Amino acid sequence: MHYSPQNEECPMALNPFKACVAPRPIGWISTVSRDGIDNLAPFSQFQNLSYDPPMVMIAINQGGDEPDHVHRKDTVNNIESTGCFVYNAVPYDLKEQMNITASGFAPEEDEFEKAGLHKAESVRVAAKRVAESPIQFECEYMQTIRIPGTMAGGKGTVDLIIGKVVEIHVADEIILPNGKLDYRKLRLIGRAGYWDYGVMEDTFAMKVRESAQPVWQPWKAESQMRQTLKKTKGKQPMISFIGMILGLLLFVVLAFKGFNLILSAVASSCLMFVFSGISILDGLKEFYLPGLAGFLQSYFLLFFLSALMGKLMSDGGNAKKIALSLSGLIKKSKNNQKFFCVLLVPVLYFILCYVGISGFVVVFTVLPIAKTIYEETDTPWRLYCCAGAQTVSAAYLAGSIQAGNVYATDICGTTTMAGWKLSIVAVVTFWAVSLVFLWTMLKITQKKGEAFLPSGEGIRMANLDEGLSEDCLPGLLPSILPLAVVLVLSAGFQVYVVKALFAGCILTVITGHKNLLPKLKTSLSQGITAAYGPILSVSATYAIGAVVKT
Repeated sequence: MHYSPQNEECPMALNPFKACVAPRPIGWISTVSRDGIDNLAPFSQFQNLSYDPPMVMIAINQGGDEPDHVHRKDTVNNIESTGCFVYNAVPYDLKEQMNITASGFAPEEDEFEKAGLHKAESVRVAAKRVAESPIQFECEYMQTIRIPGTMAGGKGTVDLIIGKVVEIHVADEIILPNGKLDYRKLRLIGRAGYWDYGVMEDTFAMKVRESAQPVWQPWKAESQMRQTLKKTKGKQPMISFIGMILGLLLFVVLAFKGFNLILSAVASSCLMFVFSGISILDGLKEFYLPGLAGFLQSYFLLFFLSALMGKLMSDGGNAKKIALSLSGLIKKSKNNQKFFCVLLVPVLYFILCYVGISGFVVVFTVLPIAKTIYEETDTPWRLYCCAGAQTVSAAYLAGSIQAGNVYATDICGTTTMAGWKLSIVAVVTFWAVSLVFLWTMLKITQKKGEAFLPSGEGIRMANLDEGLSEDCLPGLLPSILPLAVVLVLSAGFQVYVVKALFAGCILTVITGHKNLLPKLKTSLSQGITAAYGPILSVSATYAIGAVVKT
């Protein structure tokens, strides 16, 4: 099919022009009138024009319902009269609010209020910013180019607005440690054709070839791996599926046998590649390693600060003070104090994870507290591994703001309370089985006469004989303060968890300064080192997901 849009009617039922240029970024443009009335409207014919100086462009078609009565949009009038506007990015979470502002409101109506959005004052221009948007450009108006249309009545006429970007606002939580934007978290939406939209959830990198390299030849540019995928597509889905199952089983077996998780993940991935007919080298390079690196980019600071805070709480005495207070309550039970010990730690995990604290954060910060509680009650330390399972049950329960539950709402179009009856059944069942298992394991360890650690040598290896005396510990409230601040900031005020952890580390140093300052250098070094192993292991495991997706 082909046609000339200048002098022919489109032979298709729907004009494909806009649909052929997709996805198009949405310019959510906020302006203000001379009378001080704020305006907000989305435009899908929006783009940046240059990098230096930074400039953007908006193409705005004239409006009007009558063929002989068209008019310029409020956005155009406001920009030309005030000399400014603001571009606001539209993430997936704001799609409904954006759609509301697309309606044809009267000039005296405020679209911010209609959509339930908050306004943020700009630094250099009069127009307001959308406070909920993660990215905003403050722009100064430069010029309008009037492009006449061919439609009857002049409705095809376009006002091409060009603006210079004078201030750029980017939310800290979407900035990765390497300085790049986290597109997976940002999830910008784009306009396709008709009433269709898309969301940017994945990216890939391609570097420009060096000048010395041969000229690009499309028929030779694809990697061997992608050529193989094309050849085998639809021919061996069952073989690939079997390979995926075997690969995952291999990973589980190797992990239980005590092999390094990175080695186990690589071996598992290689087995999947073999069954899928993909070159092992290409598969590792194009799928496994990008998956590993992507996780590292997104979560390195989270692991780093979580491990650091856990170490600082341990060396500063905060963790021991909290643990001694909790163990004092447990010891009031003469007969069941060990059972209450193995129960308390999972309860702490569950509560902290349910309110949205990352499981990675919980593991590092609760660990030194749990170790002291187990030591005080002489409970076998190997039972601690059962506590971490409750992070899963926290995500199961309806209302949880763990990432898994929140992400599902976007995919399924539901709320965090969806399926609450079934979630209660699942969590109650999970806890019942867990408690029976813990009780059984506890009885087995008691029959064997197991204590906290099997020997004095084990205690020395764990450095528990070098603990702080109770006289030099901080008070209970100062000890709790860093954890409370992290909880309130991240769960209560939705502050980016990395910022909350940084504040927690600072408060831990302040509250435990008597013990920390003499050995602060050592504590910082050991805290940083403690993060390396876990994040590499988890990253390697996460990378298997990228391979499975392939």
